[in-house]
Amino acid sequence: MASGETDAEGKPGKITGWSGEIVHAYNLLTRLFCLQFVFLVVSFLVFLFACHLFIPNTHFEHEVRMRHEGLLKHSRLFAKADLDLILKGASPFTAGQAYKVDFHLVVPESPPNRDAGMSFVELILFGENGTTTARLSNSFLPVYQPSIIDLMDTLMFSPFYLFRIWRKEQQLVIRLHEAFVDNWELPSVRAEVHLSADHLHWYSSRLVVNAVFNPLTKILNSHTWVFCLIFMVVEMLIFNLCLLCFVVIRYHKTVFVACVAFLSNLVPGGAGSGPHRVSVSTQTTVHAEEIEEDDQDPDKLPKSVHESPAALTLSATAETQRTEDDDSPILILGTDSSSDSF
Repeated sequence: MASGETDAEGKPGKITGWSGEIVHAYNLLTRLFCLQFVFLVVSFLVFLFACHLFIPNTHFEHEVRMRHEGLLKHSRLFAKADLDLILKGASPFTAGQAYKVDFHLVVPESPPNRDAGMSFVELILFGENGTTTARLSNSFLPVYQPSIIDLMDTLMFSPFYLFRIWRKEQQLVIRLHEAFVDNWELPSVRAEVHLSADHLHWYSSRLVVNAVFNPLTKILNSHTWVFCLIFMVVEMLIFNLCLLCFVVIRYHKTVFVACVAFLSNLVPGGAGSGPHRVSVSTQTTVHAEEIEEDDQDPDKLPKSVHESPAALTLSATAETQRTEDDDSPILILGTDSSSDSF
């Protein structure tokens, strides 16, 4: 009965010990999870900040509402439009990034446009102080179609034209620059579009700007969130690896020593097996350091290193006798057995 009571009393203590370890492990895992969550949020913010700094504006466009200014020489029409290029409080052109600048013009397929000659469009960029930073221009001509092809097209798609589903028009893309790089000292914030044409009619127009990328940067800008996920996973792996190394070095020094010994065995020239080498190194480290200190300290060496053992014994005995008997002025030493007993 006594043993049963002892067992009954011992079980609750054992359960209490296991519950304490479980609570301790739970608290440790909770802290680790919170720390990893904070590090994950910080890495996400760092990635967004890096994207804001290094990823340029990839695309922007502005609708151009041109107004007639008057007639130039030789009955040529002159139109003008003002554009505000400020995007999110700054210039839309990222410093150092090349851009492809296009001017899109939608014109109807009408007899005046069919007979129109060469037209000219110019884009003038201005800085904050009104200084001209760049001039981009190009000439264009509406696509010519023979009358027979135009008639066949009208007859074939006449139902769509009748119900206003389609309309006969041409979209002209005028390339103003292949790789335009804005002035980083004086960024462009405003622009003017000048159009000079000969009896040209149009529906609408807009300015389209696209960034020019190489294949690698194009993939990076096209799949930004994929690279964000990869960046965060790599950062979490590095963080967990550093945390594991810290825990091993801080709380498990024997495991760290065993790992170092195992890695040292992999190096050519290492002698001995892993466990024996660890035990020898851990036990003899202190003794080796003491021996090295004794060898390097000249004050701890004896005065006469080359004396024989008997002479050293006699000198030690003489010094002892002199300290015990200060009244004896002379001490006769010998090398026989009586001197040793003395």
